[in-house]
Amino acid sequence: AMIGVELVNSGPQVGGGQLQGKVYLQVDKEKVSALSLVLRFVGLEKVCVSYTETSGTGDDRTTTTYYAYANHDIVRIEATLAQFPSGEVTKGRYEFPFVLNIPPNVPGTQGQPVGSDYFAIQYTIGAELIRPASMLNAKVANSTEIFIMDPPAIGPPVPSTVSPHIVPVSFCCCYSTGQMQLTANVDSTCPAMGESFNVSFGVENMSSSKVKGVEVMLVQVVHGNAEGHSFSITSQLFKVRFPGGEVPGSEKKRGGQSYQSVASQASASTLKTVVANVPLCRPTLKGVNGGVSHMLIVKACTPACTVNPVIEVPMKIHASRAMFQNMVPAVELPFQRPADWQAQNIPMATPSVGTVMSV
Repeated sequence: AMIGVELVNSGPQVGGGQLQGKVYLQVDKEKVSALSLVLRFVGLEKVCVSYTETSGTGDDRTTTTYYAYANHDIVRIEATLAQFPSGEVTKGRYEFPFVLNIPPNVPGTQGQPVGSDYFAIQYTIGAELIRPASMLNAKVANSTEIFIMDPPAIGPPVPSTVSPHIVPVSFCCCYSTGQMQLTANVDSTCPAMGESFNVSFGVENMSSSKVKGVEVMLVQVVHGNAEGHSFSITSQLFKVRFPGGEVPGSEKKRGGQSYQSVASQASASTLKTVVANVPLCRPTLKGVNGGVSHMLIVKACTPACTVNPVIEVPMKIHASRAMFQNMVPAVELPFQRPADWQAQNIPMATPSVGTVMSV
C-alpha cells in the first residue's frame, strides 16, 4: 500500500489560515490489514549541537565528534480520516479530502534541520495507515513539509529607546584613558526583510585614545542547546565603517581638557545618519531550546590594545515572502498519481480538522 498527501494551497501559509488537500491511498494487494487512516499536522523546533571529546595521550590521542539533539513540539494535531471496522482495506484506490485549521500565533518556518549546529522550525502534514501491532505489518505513511510565514508587522515603526552609553576606555585592560559616550538611535527596531531603517549615531570622545573609525553593524545570532551542550553562530547582515574624522565628537581629549567640559557638549553634538538595509536572513525568534536574535551595534574602533567601546540596540526582524522563493518542501516518499486515477470511494463530507493536541 502507498499513501500520498496533496495540498490545494501549497504556497507559504500563515497562522490562523487553512490547509486544504487530499490524502490518496493505493492498495495493490487483495487486502491489507488496517484499523484506521489518520492525518497529522506537526510543528517542531529542532536543535542539533556538535561537540568533541578527546581521549588518549601522545600518538594515541584521538578526538571524536558527537551530536546532541533536542526536539520540542510547537503544535501537534491528529485526526481520523477513515476507520476500517473489518480490520482491513481491500485492493483499490481511495482518496480522502480534508480541511485543516492552522493554529494562530505559531512561529514561522525557518532554518534547515541538516548538518550540524542548527536551530530550525519545521512543519509537516502527513497521513498514516494505522495497522495492528505485528512485526509483519510494514509502516504505511507519508508526509510533506509545509512553509508557514510569520504574520507581517502591524502598526507604526517602533523607534529605539536605548539611552546613550558612557563607556570606560582602558589600555591593555588596566590603564584608564578616560571615557567615551556612544549614542545610537534607530527609527524602526522592527523592520522586515528587504526594508531599510535609519541609524543616527555619535561619539563623544572623553578620553586620550584616538578613534580610528566608527562601525555600524546589524548582526544575527543563531543559538541552540541540547543535552547540556550549546552553540552560537554570529553573522553580519549589514556593516559600514566611517573614518574617525567623519564622526563629530570623535577627536581625542586635548591636553588640559577635563571630562566634564567635553561631556557637557555631548547633548549638543550632531549625530551622523546612515541608512541600513535588511537583507534576506532569518526572522527573530525566541524558542524553547534555541533562537535567533538581532542587534544593531555601533562600535568605536580604537588603536591596538585598547578596548573598543560599543552600544547595542536590540532589533526584531520580521519575515517576508521572498525568503521562501528558493525553498523546496521536503517530501518523505514521492507519490505520483497514475494518469487514470479513479477513486472508488465517495467521501460523504470533507472533514474539518483543527483540534490542538499540544502547543
